[in-house]
Amino acid sequence: MHPLELSAVRERFEKYDDHLSGDMSAAMLSYLLQDMGEFYTPEEVQVLQDTALDVDMLGVVEFPELIRWWCAE
Repeated sequence: MHPLELSAVRERFEKYDDHLSGDMSAAMLSYLLQDMGEFYTPEEVQVLQDTALDVDMLGVVEFPELIRWWCAE
């Protein structure tokens, strides 16, 4: 991923990281994905989080997890 693209994704991630904790819930992930041009139903977002994004199984999506998934798509 180009550094400028990475920076843009980080800015968007931080916009939806409502607690500035470096992670987000499936609900906030849905808004982030829409902002990035990806449209999923709430159920699809939850499945995506549970099966592909939340690698460490903490119940949230962290920025590195999002980047790994985004680059693999």
